[in-house]
Amino acid sequence: MPLGDSITFGQGLDNPSGPYGGYRTELWNVLAQSGATVDFVGGESAGPSTIDRDHEGHPGWTIDMVSAQVGRWLYSADPHTILLQIGANDVRPGTFVSIAEMESDLSSLVDRIRAVKPNARLLLASTTPAGIGYDVVEQRIEQYNARVKVVAQSKGPNVQFVDIFGALNRTDISDDLHPSLSGYTKMGQAWAFALRTSSLQPLQPVHSVQPVDGVLIAMKGNNGKYVSAWQGPADTPLQTTSPHAGGWEHFRLVNVGNGYWALKSVGNGLYVNVVDGVLFANSATYQGVPSTMFRWVDLGNQQFALASTNGYVVSARIGTTNAPLHAVAPHVGGWETLTWSLV
Repeated sequence: MPLGDSITFGQGLDNPSGPYGGYRTELWNVLAQSGATVDFVGGESAGPSTIDRDHEGHPGWTIDMVSAQVGRWLYSADPHTILLQIGANDVRPGTFVSIAEMESDLSSLVDRIRAVKPNARLLLASTTPAGIGYDVVEQRIEQYNARVKVVAQSKGPNVQFVDIFGALNRTDISDDLHPSLSGYTKMGQAWAFALRTSSLQPLQPVHSVQPVDGVLIAMKGNNGKYVSAWQGPADTPLQTTSPHAGGWEHFRLVNVGNGYWALKSVGNGLYVNVVDGVLFANSATYQGVPSTMFRWVDLGNQQFALASTNGYVVSARIGTTNAPLHAVAPHVGGWETLTWSLV
């Protein structure tokens, strides 16, 4: 997954709409020539027809903006490897974002990525130089890039720093921030070299318990309380509560195909459904309604996350007893991580 801002998109003065595809074109060509089988993933599409055009490059977006959406992108695309370069829009004068704030925001973004995709490898790149004449921007970029390296080195063995800044010079930039076509070519080559020489390998998840059609499970939230449809009526949201008699905390897994599962409450026999972002056990029959379909994301060690078909994650985000469960974007705190056990 190429992930970032307009530089990932491929924007520049000589290609303002990104038809060239930025560094992704050269990266694709170099990997293809080496015989590698590659699948770029992401919800956006730009670039020439000769490459895989999928990506998650968003022109104008800051670190915080990407952080707010990255969870659903990752759940939807399920990347094996993530190429992250972000921060160019934060370093521009007038953003009022300090370098310390940028470091904190970047650290939080990496944490979110690692929480959603702990088994993927993450290559975290410095941002490109500033163009000739943009000395204030260049100074901020150099300060920020030093922090990028610190963040990468602090996040464990499956995160690696990539020095994209060092692969270009200021004559490779077409305006204040965006590379020229030659600059994007250098970027693609630098990414390809980083991928070929990387010591990072995608970690294999530990499947201590496999979801099985028809099995009964109980799910415990990060607050130690069990997921329950305990009040029974169809208009009552699922909650996190202590277990009690009646089986309201027990759910039957129903394999509905294509990697999706439905959950059926044992307590009232109704299927779990997402209505306006809140989970209810209110569907008497399963009829393939998208909001009753969940993707099982195995985090290993009997922990998992559930993503609904809109890419949002089932969460006990408030964390208190009797708090309704929601389908929300992932966030730091672990409320989107559930521990399950067979009943």
